[in-house]
Amino acid sequence: MLPYRLRQIIETTPKNSLALISHSDIGRVNNAKSHLETYTEYLWDWWPLAPRIPKLATGEQHLQWKLGRRKLYVRVLQEHAEAVREILKIAADHPLKCHCCTAKPPRASCMVLRSIFRPVLGLLEHNKQRSASSGSSSSKAAMAYTPTSNNTSGASSSNISCGPTAPSPTTQPAPTRIIFGVQGLRKSLEIEQIEICSQMNDQIFFLELKKRYKKHRLMVSRWLSPFQFHHCDFVRFRKISVDRVFFSCEGLPEDIVVANEYEYDPKPPLGKIPLIEPDVFAACLDSCDDGCKWSVLGPWLHDCFQLQPDKERITCIPKKKKEFAVKSKYDAENLVWGIQPGYAVSLVMILIYALVPLLSAFGFWIYWLAHHPGDWQNASVPMVTAVTLETLLLSLLVLSSRSHLRDERR
Repeated sequence: MLPYRLRQIIETTPKNSLALISHSDIGRVNNAKSHLETYTEYLWDWWPLAPRIPKLATGEQHLQWKLGRRKLYVRVLQEHAEAVREILKIAADHPLKCHCCTAKPPRASCMVLRSIFRPVLGLLEHNKQRSASSGSSSSKAAMAYTPTSNNTSGASSSNISCGPTAPSPTTQPAPTRIIFGVQGLRKSLEIEQIEICSQMNDQIFFLELKKRYKKHRLMVSRWLSPFQFHHCDFVRFRKISVDRVFFSCEGLPEDIVVANEYEYDPKPPLGKIPLIEPDVFAACLDSCDDGCKWSVLGPWLHDCFQLQPDKERITCIPKKKKEFAVKSKYDAENLVWGIQPGYAVSLVMILIYALVPLLSAFGFWIYWLAHHPGDWQNASVPMVTAVTLETLLLSLLVLSSRSHLRDERR
């Protein structure tokens, strides 16, 4: 029997996005990525390149699958790999829970066109109603003496609810809370308590998680930092004073007394960190909401997709049953468990910081020689300066790897 994780992937992924990869399929480029991640001790986001394929042990293969724009990999034992091959031979192209069959949000270009032509359509509809009312004015007297029929359809249409009916307070379960710690402008963490009610699902949660993260991070750091929000780590927080909470260590609420105050599944010893793999978490963070403004860029630059409205991921995250009294002076509770942003080095940002100064210096070098032929010394000064600064910056990036990750969690 296949493990639950493999069955889950097969049941939610289109057939053409699944592939088994052996160790012989891993090339030199992947080895270079692995050496760079090992040397810098950073997690790297290799987009737009293919992600790094983890190394395999003897008797293992990789099951490659795709979630959004990201290719993900999970280790498969040899006996499980044979079973996966047999299942894929008879499987449908799109399973019942296929995530790619989720209704996609409307394109931003369609929304713009709709907003432009809405006034025109409204004017035409208004003229149509005026002509209809003028044509029926002659029969108003007759209609006044005509018995009115039962207006059942009108009443039913006016009472249609736009959203789901809220359950009564007696049946509404008490909401739980996911503790989310974000490094803001202060040395201590900013604590966000995301309420998880019965209507909450993965699709809503990850959108809310990104909103809470943006609330405490400056736009400059979100857009220009080479360290981008990639996933969330499962951690323990320690409250040392009023509204002062710091990162303590990675972990889950395993103690029997403490574990009863949290809801999540699977729990230890079956559940081990990470309960959600970083690559899977990153793919969920890439999901879009209705009317994504980036969809106008097209599928090559932005692949719009929505998560299934289920609770697969939020079930794995520890949820506190009671509110965490962060600002209380008398609360003896000083240890809580939750999630914290994890960062990855963006290859795109590194290339921007590396190529923009070099290309600018090279452009100046060509311009100077075109107007001052033979003056190689002055033309090469910006190029030499740019190369020197690039070397220093890359050296600092490598040497500060451990200290940076340590400071992010303090």
